[in-house]
Order: sequence, then C-alpha cells, then structure tokens
Amino acid sequence: MLLAVGSANFSMYDFEFSLHSTTTWILPIIGTLIFVISELLSGIFSQFIGFETRVSFQQLIQLFLLSIALFVGFFLASYFGLFLIALGYIASSFYREDQAPNSGFSLLILSLTPFLSTLAGLDIIDISIGKNLFGLMSGFAGIWYLYVLSQSKVNPIAFSMIGYILHLVFSVVIIILGTQKADLGGLDTYLAYLVGSALALTVFHDFKLTQLVYPSLIGIGMYFGPKATVTNTPSTNKGPATENVKGKGKSQVPKDSFSAKGLSIDELVGEYEIISTTSIINFSLGPKGGITTGTIQGFTGAVKIDEKTGASLFSVTLPVKKLTTNNELRDESLMEKAYFNGGKYPSMKFKSKKLISKNDYYELDGEFTMIGETNPLKVQVKYIGSVVKDGVKIPQFIGKASINRTTFGMKADSKEGNIVDFDFKIELQKKKVKDDKKSEGKPKKKGGSADNRRERSRRNSD
Repeated sequence: MLLAVGSANFSMYDFEFSLHSTTTWILPIIGTLIFVISELLSGIFSQFIGFETRVSFQQLIQLFLLSIALFVGFFLASYFGLFLIALGYIASSFYREDQAPNSGFSLLILSLTPFLSTLAGLDIIDISIGKNLFGLMSGFAGIWYLYVLSQSKVNPIAFSMIGYILHLVFSVVIIILGTQKADLGGLDTYLAYLVGSALALTVFHDFKLTQLVYPSLIGIGMYFGPKATVTNTPSTNKGPATENVKGKGKSQVPKDSFSAKGLSIDELVGEYEIISTTSIINFSLGPKGGITTGTIQGFTGAVKIDEKTGASLFSVTLPVKKLTTNNELRDESLMEKAYFNGGKYPSMKFKSKKLISKNDYYELDGEFTMIGETNPLKVQVKYIGSVVKDGVKIPQFIGKASINRTTFGMKADSKEGNIVDFDFKIELQKKKVKDDKKSEGKPKKKGGSADNRRERSRRNSD
C-alpha cells in the first residue's frame, strides 16, 4: 500500500528515494525470497551431503542470505534498504505458520537505529569502547536468557514474563546511568544493547516473544532518548553568524569555528559590553566514550580595545547557575560542595592582564577564578568581523581555552575528566554611558545655587 501511493521524492537517512523507483520495489521482493531460497538450498544440500538436521542447516543458509541482503539493501538505500527488506521478510512469514519472523524484526530494529541515534545526537556507535561492547553483549545475552526461560517445562509463561521485564528494566538502567556518569552507559550503550538484541533475535528464530520485545525496546528508546540527550542547545552554538561580516564573502563559518580567518582589532578601539543574550560558552570533558558536554550562557563582561593593542583588556563574570549539561539531576549535583559549591561561590571570573598578537589571532594572558581559587590562564581569541543588527555594528569574537579543574580544588577523576576544554562566541556592543556621566562637563546654570545667590546678595549689601 505504501509503495502504491504517491510519486514524489522523499529523503531518509540522507538518501533520496521515490516510491516508484526500482530500488524501493525490488528490496521488499528480495526480503520475501530469503526464506524460499534458503528452504530450496537446504533441501538440495541436505540430499547431496546427507544432513539429518535440515532445519538447522536451513537457518544457517537463511542467516547467510540475510547478511547478503543486508549488504545489498544498505548499499542501495542505506538503513531504509534494511527497512524495506525487513518488510518483505515479515510479509513472507504470513504464509508459513511454523516460522516466526524474528530475522525480519531484527532488520527492523537495525533500520531504526539511525532514528534513535538522531534522538541521542550520535553519529556513530563505537564498539571499541568498553561500555558499548558491554551493551552489545548484554543485549545478546538478554535475548538468549529469555529464550532459555521460554523453554522451561515448569511455567514458561511466568518465567518468560519475568525475564522480559528484567530485560527492559536493564535497558532503562543503562540509559539512566549514562545521564549521571557518561562512561557507565548512556544512549550509545543502549543502542549497542539494541543491536545485540537484534542479532540474538536472528539466531533464535523460534523465540516466541519477539513481537513483544521489539516494540518495547524501540519505545524505551523513543521515550528516554529526548529526556537523556543533550538538547536545547541554542542556535548560537552552531558558530557565529556571518551575515554582513566585513571581509567575508561566505555565508557560513567552518564547522571548526576557530579555523575562520581572524581580523585585526585596530578598528575597534573603544569600550564594549558583552551581549549576554547572544553569547555562549561551550565546554567538554571526559575520556573517549564518556565525554560530558555543556554550555554557559547569561554571562556578562567588559572589553576595552586600546590603541596600544597590548593594553586591551577583557573581563568576564560567569554565573555558576547559568552552567548546564542539559541534565537536571547532574546539574544539581554540580552545585554541591564537591564541585562548584554554588551557594558559597556563585560565579567564576576571568580577567586579562595583557593582549598578545599571534598570527591571525590574539592571546589573552590573564587569571581565572573558580571556587575561590585563582590561577593563570591563557585564552586564544579571534575577531572574525562584525554583523549589522538593526543598523548597529556588532563585533564578534570566537575563542578557546582549557583548564585543569583539579588546580581549583576539585577532586581528580580520570573517568569524569580533569581537563575542561572551552570554546566560545561573544558579541559586543558599545558600552552604555551612564546618566551621571552624561551630565559631567555640562555648563552650570547661570546664577548658581540658592545658597550662592544669598551669599552674593549679602556681600553686595555690605
């Protein structure tokens, strides 16, 4: 029905498709032929070689054909190809009552992993990382365990349901652990768990709970994915805007924003304030597979660009409560004494002492204060031009720096990460002149104050 409706092109997983294209039609057909071909080949080879266990041999051939179909489907249509092959395979199971469509559901799970990866903000699942390898093997073992329970001669239904619940609970625990400590689990580990479960469903073709396990695992990912993912990252995190930027003809800044060409700040002589609503600091720490990321917004600061470049000054105040890892529970723990001790030290501060010109960027030599400790810090900054907003020129700076959090009193932990990397984008506006300063230098009204007038009158009478 899906293939018969509509002719417009559509995209999925960065591939372009048409419902009337040859690929879209042929892949489901390949899926329907897998069982038929495996049955035919197993019959031929069993007679030729003399196998008594024809069913097992048929399953082996079926797995081999599935692997070939997976390769062809992915080559022609990425994960959407797996989805189409799975539909065909499951459809072919309708006429064979003795065979469960487990392999088809496995392909469906694999075809949906990119969708769940998108919810998780992941590009790849790295199986070389211990926690993900653990997730993969645990998923396989979980289905195997369920299969063993389903073969119980005492009460297979009760034992199977208990195992089914434990399997789902374990997948939720993996996700929740990752929100508290990235190297213990997370959505990438959950996806590895899902892949392991899919592989096991293919092996245990007569497992009876597949049609219950499949939607449950997918549902868990769809529900917990957005809740446990680093989300709500403002658009400013994508790099500074370059519309009407002086000296730039491109419409976008490179993905590695610090690779953008830096400009001279000589034209910016004057005093400025940081625009807190459009400026952002991103940070990250942790080992491979356990990286924690976050942002700091709502910070304030002042910038003075001096005619003598080296005398230019930058000062920034960062409210600790404006720091977020986009995980409410983790953010609350960061405010405790073991970390930022937000109640006693509500802000972090950076103040530069001098500005040094380097190639196409500048180096701020200054001091950073956090949790009551002050340490020297060098920050690299680039002026990338100005944008025009509402007729006002807004200078933009990007930069990066790194600190060792243990030098500020935090406890060292290699799993959490000790080195914190920062990158930022700030926008500036001319410093506002206060009313009292505006009145300075104005000529006094003729006649002066009432007291002065009385004094002059007394002198004249004398």
